[in-house]
Amino acid sequence: MRVNKDRLTRYRKELDSAADDAAEFMSDYYDALRTANPNSSVAELRNMAIKSIKQALNAFSPQAGEIAGELFDEIVRAEGIKARFRYHQTIERGLVEKKVHYLAKDLVDGNNQKFIDACTALTRFYVKREANINMHRSALRSKIWWARVPSGAETCGFCFMLSTRGFDYESEFSAGGAGHKFHLHCDCIIVPGTKKTTIEGYYPDKMYARWVECANTIGLEPVWKNRSAIITECERRDFRWLNSGTPPVIHWRKREEEFEKNSNGDKEIALIKLLKSNGFNITVRREDAPEGEKNIDLLIGDILYEMKIPKSSNIRSVESNLRHAKGQFKDAHVNDGEVLAGTRVVFWSQDMGLSDEKIAEQIEKQIKAHDINEVIFVDKDNNLHRY
Repeated sequence: MRVNKDRLTRYRKELDSAADDAAEFMSDYYDALRTANPNSSVAELRNMAIKSIKQALNAFSPQAGEIAGELFDEIVRAEGIKARFRYHQTIERGLVEKKVHYLAKDLVDGNNQKFIDACTALTRFYVKREANINMHRSALRSKIWWARVPSGAETCGFCFMLSTRGFDYESEFSAGGAGHKFHLHCDCIIVPGTKKTTIEGYYPDKMYARWVECANTIGLEPVWKNRSAIITECERRDFRWLNSGTPPVIHWRKREEEFEKNSNGDKEIALIKLLKSNGFNITVRREDAPEGEKNIDLLIGDILYEMKIPKSSNIRSVESNLRHAKGQFKDAHVNDGEVLAGTRVVFWSQDMGLSDEKIAEQIEKQIKAHDINEVIFVDKDNNLHRY
């Protein structure tokens, strides 16, 4: 069976609607309690919020379960699977109290609106979580496969990792087991199926290839024990690239034609586009530093990076280029919203008459010698290595 993208979009919208209704109910219920008790203490307001969230969940969680059950039954029927969706409320005893006690710090600070906004967000999350957990448990009871499918609108590295497994059953990376956790603002859904089930717009094999690519960048095997470091690398890339392979748009504050003034300009453009193809959000900065300050080439995300593309067969050129970058960052011109996070360099070895092994060894040595924070080394095969 191929699950239609429009069907999942409708499913997400139905869940969003139920979650929004629950959040509105919670807020109105809390406001009514607060209005009836205008001189309430922080502890009393906190307890009002707990009661309001529980009332909202009792009213709307079954609706989320019904929405999930419709999709579950629709898919298993189409696949010819004997399976049954069963709904049970999954909010653990004491969980709401624990979360609201944490959020109540805003009440202590006198910020009631921030507190109620956080409580409505929590309510919305719990309602959608009910659908996912019941999907997972129903699949588990029925001994069928499931997949964790991100929306692609805003996917974190943890969710991306779990989504790379496709339709799975008992892997540590699976949508359930060690990986059935969901977090606030999570945009994933659990979809039941078989190994032959496909979902329009969801290509886990290609997603896994990008997971491996991120692991290779930091020199790690793409296995469960290395997940935290690989997730961090994934979250340095554009989430649309992670999900679909679509490269982000380059922001050219310095126009491409301006690179013609530089003898190395074509190489710099090529390196910028290479970074883009690897999922980095690149902003090419203008060369407009005031007197006494130095221009830095790029923003990757909001962090400053300098490009170095030496043309040399002398190993000393690695040291001289990194040392020069260190001096540039010492007097770097930084605009509002930009982050100067020490000396960070993108180093491309394409035009060097030395082996990449020797260059990498020298980079690691010079990082320590010159207290350089990071080098993204692009080797002659255009593979990325982060030091």
